[in-house]
Amino acid sequence: ASNFTMSHRFLGKGKLTLNDASDYLEVLEDNYVLADISKREALIQDQISQIEEENNFTVIVKEHVLDEVVNLVEYPTAFVGSFDKDYLSLPDEVVITPMQDHQRYFPVRDKSGQLLPFFIGVRNGDTNHIENVMKGNEKVLVARLSDAKFFYDEDLKKPLMSYTEKLKSVIYQEDIGSYYDKVQRVEKLALKIYRSLKMKLIEEDLSVAAKLIKADLTTQMVFEF
Repeated sequence: ASNFTMSHRFLGKGKLTLNDASDYLEVLEDNYVLADISKREALIQDQISQIEEENNFTVIVKEHVLDEVVNLVEYPTAFVGSFDKDYLSLPDEVVITPMQDHQRYFPVRDKSGQLLPFFIGVRNGDTNHIENVMKGNEKVLVARLSDAKFFYDEDLKKPLMSYTEKLKSVIYQEDIGSYYDKVQRVEKLALKIYRSLKMKLIEEDLSVAAKLIKADLTTQMVFEF
């Protein structure tokens, strides 16, 4: 241990000497490091709110994504990125997942709740060359969305029921078989409960629904994403 620390690796002065422990937060902040986690979070929230107001849209801020972003940056600066609106033909979940879970971006909706072809990213630094940062992030996201569209389009070429058979090769639990075996058990249980309750449903529909409950696990979309 000693009386020095380090600044932001690009924006600060490098090695910083502290004359007193009470100077720690102030000296770091002067060198582009917000060591106070609550201050970083508040700054990100304020920047997102300002972006919302300027663009008249709503940013989807999930707590777990915000927590992760707060802990990935020292000096946060939010920016708006965009992507081709053609990708909005995909289900919302397919577009949002790579944003939130892979890239730690915040998706954007309009006031009616429709997903928009924009995202909010947070860079570790100031606004210097922010356009380059924005373009780089857009390029990465578009690559992921392009993959997603390919998988989705390929999956739709076959009926969902055709994927159920593939569950035979997916182990559910070693001692009780595959996901296909699990589906068979669920179907039997569902029909047994249905018959005991004398419900006014179409038995064949219930059987089909039971067969489909895990079919998505063998699609390219789920497997790859």
